[in-house]
Amino acid sequence: MISPTPRAIFLMLLGVPLMVAIALLRPELWVISAGWVGGIASLIFADAVLAASLRAYEANVDAPALLYVGGSDPADLTLRFARGPLPRRIEVLLEVNAFLQTIPPAGLRGWQDRARSYSLPLTPTRRGLARLVKLWSRWKGPLGLIQKQHTTLLDRDIPITPNIRWVKDEAIRIYSRDAEFGVKMQIERGDGSEFDALREFTTGMDRRAIDWKHSARHRNLLAKEFRTERNHNIVFAFDTG
Repeated sequence: MISPTPRAIFLMLLGVPLMVAIALLRPELWVISAGWVGGIASLIFADAVLAASLRAYEANVDAPALLYVGGSDPADLTLRFARGPLPRRIEVLLEVNAFLQTIPPAGLRGWQDRARSYSLPLTPTRRGLARLVKLWSRWKGPLGLIQKQHTTLLDRDIPITPNIRWVKDEAIRIYSRDAEFGVKMQIERGDGSEFDALREFTTGMDRRAIDWKHSARHRNLLAKEFRTERNHNIVFAFDTG
C-alpha cells in the first residue's frame, strides 16, 4: 500500500491560501494554482518511483517452537530487498495476540548485502497459545512524501508452558558435580537396596543376606552385599501457571 506522508499533505495545504487569494482577487491567474497542485503531485509521483519497491521486499520471521512463562525469547527477523534502491529507514511492527506483551515498533537503519536482521522479544503474559499474527513493514521515499507499507501474514501459534529451564539447569549441575574428569569412584558398601556383589558369609553379617541358592551351588555359605545409597537429590517443580 502506498499513501502520502504528513509532509506531502502539509505542502499541498500550504498552497490553499494562495489558491483562495487567486480565486478571489485574480481569477485569471488560476494557472498558478494548477501549477502548485501539479508540482506537488509530480514530486509525490517521483518519490513513489524512486522509493524501494514493494515487490522486491521480503520479510521472514524465525520464532521459537516453545515459550516459557516468566521468560523472554527472541523472534529473529530477516528483511531483504532483492533489487532496486534501499530505504534509509524501515519501521517494523509485529502484531501478536493477548498471550504476549505488546511489542513496540522498531525503526531500523543500515543494510548488509541488501538484508537487515533484527530480534524482537517475545514475552508471554500467561500460559496458553501465543499467536504471531502479522508483520507490518513501512518505509518512506527519498523525498519523504510517500510511504509504502507491506504486510506479511504469519498466523503462527506457539505454545506457552511453565518455565522449567532452571530446573533442568539445576539437575544438570547436580548430576555433573560428581562426574568431573579424574574423580575416582568410591564404593560404599552397607545397608541399601542396590545389589553390589556376593561374598563369603562371616560372623556378624545379617543372616537375611545369605543367598541360599548360590551357597548350595558353590557349597559354601555366601551372602549378598549391597551398596549404600547416599546423596540422593530430589528436585521439586511447582506448576504455578
